[in-house]
Amino acid sequence: KLPMLNFYLSVDLVSIDKTSFFIAKPWKALCDYVFYIKIEYKNLSVLCESLRIDLDELPLISEQEIAQLNSYYRNQRVSRFLAGLMNAGSI
Repeated sequence: KLPMLNFYLSVDLVSIDKTSFFIAKPWKALCDYVFYIKIEYKNLSVLCESLRIDLDELPLISEQEIAQLNSYYRNQRVSRFLAGLMNAGSI
């Protein structure tokens, strides 16, 4: 289960043809995956390979967004993943 407090952090409300839905921004979606799957991802390489993510399409992540995601999840696995992004210069 994902943390419910601030669940809509980095989530957009999208409306198409009178239908509305919530969609997570790319980094929130990746952190949800890391949180849920419970596998240690310390960088993007293995994760991008297994999910077939095009790095050129992935937006840069800011230090502020990393801090927000860290405070939302409060999870060591997600924190290590986000720290790996900072160390790899993905911001």
